[in-house]
Amino acid sequence: MEFCFWQPAEHKIQNGSQKFALRQLMKGIIPDDVQGRQKKAFGAIQSEWFRQYFGQEIGDLLASDSFRARNFWNHKKLAEEVEKFFKGELDNSFFIWQCFNLELWFKEFID
Repeated sequence: MEFCFWQPAEHKIQNGSQKFALRQLMKGIIPDDVQGRQKKAFGAIQSEWFRQYFGQEIGDLLASDSFRARNFWNHKKLAEEVEKFFKGELDNSFFIWQCFNLELWFKEFID
């Protein structure tokens, strides 16, 4: 990782192509049409996971005393966002994921 970090920019990006050195290294090994493909996003199943497997944990966390004691949360707004998510009105799963993990981090390292 450090080796790559210290390489000059022209070794990493050239003519708008990222990972230039790696692409040059793999020339003849990986076909050009594969190397030239556009990145494709894949659908995250985060929303499904939350709805199926983490609903109870999220609810418990929102109801916890330690969560309620933190003054930086807008508890009412967050509860509304979580409710909209579980009703299927809004896919804000990434936001909920961030809040959930931040609170878990606080429980682990601060409390």
